[in-house]
Amino acid sequence: MIFSQMAHTVTANAANASDAAKQTLALVKSGSETGQATILGNMWGRMQRYISRVKQDINQSVELADLRELESKAKAEVDAVARSVQQAGSDIDYEARQLENELVRSAQRLGDAAQPSSPPLPPSQI
Repeated sequence: MIFSQMAHTVTANAANASDAAKQTLALVKSGSETGQATILGNMWGRMQRYISRVKQDINQSVELADLRELESKAKAEVDAVARSVQQAGSDIDYEARQLENELVRSAQRLGDAAQPSSPPLPPSQI
């Protein structure tokens, strides 16, 4: 009965292990049989291993959550860079088309200016 109460107390409140340790020492001290101490020591070892596993699981969960958060941030950064590169490419294409249109208009104006409005004079009339 005492062992089950202690195990329930320790399991229910694993964060308060120092109180459980005090209870364990009190039971060991008050127990007259060495069998009680052995059983108690075995239970204490199991409890410590259980708490250790729980802590490891929690740490792994936290690390996994951190890695997932880091992955989502990295994906967002990559997407932002990809959008920026795509926008820069679109801007370059637009500027190239504008420049091409300007060159075509300039060439047309030069071509129009180079064409005489009247036929050329024969060399004897010059």
